[in-house]
Amino acid sequence: MAVKRILIVEDDEGMREIYADMFEAEKKQYLIKQVSNAKEALVLAQKETFDLIILDIIMEPLPGDSFFVRLRDNPKTSDIPVVIISVLSPDTLSKLKDIDHCSIIQKPVRKEQVLRLLEKHLGK
Repeated sequence: MAVKRILIVEDDEGMREIYADMFEAEKKQYLIKQVSNAKEALVLAQKETFDLIILDIIMEPLPGDSFFVRLRDNPKTSDIPVVIISVLSPDTLSKLKDIDHCSIIQKPVRKEQVLRLLEKHLGK
């Protein structure tokens, strides 16, 4: 089975550590890259290929929802599945949840939730 490449876009260092712990047991299945801001993520998504992006919404200087719109507007990145993990409720993010290849989880997040959505978007 090919290793799946995942980009985590999260400005909170503590959350990035939680994600790193979540994926520790799955190191052979996933190659994880982490960035602390959405501007850096846009550049990286242009240079490299990712199978999935985990995205926080409340970030500076570029909010996650603006990143998401730019990601979808670019033909190279428009089909990358995105799992949004945010303190904002899914209802607040309703304009994003109806977009193809997008799932939303509200923080606090559990490992099982994240892994289930990875399987949904990436297959086993």
